[in-house]
Amino acid sequence: MQTIFHEYMHHWSMTYAETWLIEGNKLNVTDQEAKGINQMKTTELYYNPAANFGHQGHSHGQRQFWNSYFVSNFYNLLSYDVPQKGYLSDEVLDKLNIKNKENLLYNNLSINDMWRLANELNTPEHLKNKSQSQTLSVSPSGVYTTSINRLKYTFSMTELVPREYTKYAYESYFSINDLNKSEQRHDARQSTVNWFGLRYYTQNQNNQWMVFFYPVIIPKIDHIHI
Repeated sequence: MQTIFHEYMHHWSMTYAETWLIEGNKLNVTDQEAKGINQMKTTELYYNPAANFGHQGHSHGQRQFWNSYFVSNFYNLLSYDVPQKGYLSDEVLDKLNIKNKENLLYNNLSINDMWRLANELNTPEHLKNKSQSQTLSVSPSGVYTTSINRLKYTFSMTELVPREYTKYAYESYFSINDLNKSEQRHDARQSTVNWFGLRYYTQNQNNQWMVFFYPVIIPKIDHIHI
């Protein structure tokens, strides 16, 4: 169902948010005027899915004309305007058993860098010397990796809209801060649904109690590129 929702959001964004005026002056996402809902202005973005091997079949146009109000506020609300890179102390890196911090994504690019790489026509000057194919670790273990070429696809506005709206639509009904009453319900043989899955109780033909648990299904992953 998530896949259908994701693809529907592609349709939604291309029908409403990405359909705007080709003519006239264009506003940058950082322009204050772009945030006005009554301005009817256009922001031009550039998208190159063929830069990422495996996505050459995408038919999205390279030049895109977005509603400035939508894209500018999206950009700010999700903090793509933040130019600072992340930081972890050596003490934390040691606890995470990270040997080569130079390959960590946060140590190479800020979230603003990723936005600019994926949505601007020209590579920012301070990023021109970076290897497009360098493997960058997303997780401390190094299991999750990416590269600048992949980021150009992943952080394009074309992909950000369906991905972020899918996160919002499928947000858990449960708060991690809620009191977990699973133990009490287990003692009372009452069904429980929580962050981790569904547990229920039943009796077999010999009147023995049985418990069934259906976890949140996460596929086994040895290595994944994102």
